[in-house]
Amino acid sequence: FESTSQVDNGFGSASALGVRMSGRHWWQQWGVEGIFKTNFQGEDANGEKISPQNIEARVHRRSGSESDVNLSLFAGFEMYRNPNASFYNTQSDLIKLGLLAGMPFWERWSLDGELAYGYGVNGNQSYLGSVEASRRFGKDWSVGLGSRMQFLNSSAGASNPSGRSQREGSLETFSGLKYRY
Repeated sequence: FESTSQVDNGFGSASALGVRMSGRHWWQQWGVEGIFKTNFQGEDANGEKISPQNIEARVHRRSGSESDVNLSLFAGFEMYRNPNASFYNTQSDLIKLGLLAGMPFWERWSLDGELAYGYGVNGNQSYLGSVEASRRFGKDWSVGLGSRMQFLNSSAGASNPSGRSQREGSLETFSGLKYRY
């Protein structure tokens, strides 16, 4: 994590260790998805504990099937809270629009990507991009590695501790274990 107020005050980047759980269910071309993300441990460069949490709900419309190139447009709502933040946005409620793309390659491998834009009623704007490579084991299980980058343009207001507009960025590296039913 890094924000303009953090840099302006001479502090380095924050780091965190967390978990993300998600589930997606499809009915032919329509699907729903729920995502929950929280941190076990995290602190900013000042040594203060940070505890960001995300809850997100999405509705998808896809083209293709699981066996070929798969594109999915989605719309959703994200609720973000980070109550202990001194240099970061403490909350944001965003309406999100995005695109998921999945492409099988080689025999049991797939490459998945996501691009999303979020807009909040308080004027916050979010941009997200991620990529993940995964390998299937059997019919139902896969493991993967990926990276996710998110930028937030935070407007001045009660949810922004600096009291002025600022930019924030985060970079996540993750591993995943998926079960497909």
